[in-house]
Amino acid sequence: MSHTPAEDRLFEIVLYLVSCARLTIDEPPIYGSLRLVESASRLVTAAAEIEGLDVDDFLREGRGSIEREKLRMIEDAEGYTSWLTGLLTEFAAEAARRNLGESAAEPLSPPSDSPD
Repeated sequence: MSHTPAEDRLFEIVLYLVSCARLTIDEPPIYGSLRLVESASRLVTAAAEIEGLDVDDFLREGRGSIEREKLRMIEDAEGYTSWLTGLLTEFAAEAARRNLGESAAEPLSPPSDSPD
């Protein structure tokens, strides 16, 4: 049975995820985080290779950020965590924008300590 390049890429990503699932049992927890962002990067790369599937600028920029920052976890766990929190904030805002419209993407203000 012959596989298309897209099918091969899909298999590679699933294989990576299954391997990571096993590895994270024995590794420090931060490695699981690294493996998840690596998976996201690989998924965006694979999607770009699928004809008819458009990888938008937001996903390309997110992948670029992952590639630049992911190895910070080796020597700068605090910086890595801060970067990852920021990346999550960006993705959450983008999800709100895509699902609820432009006004939903505005950052939320922290709750006030004083009652109204």
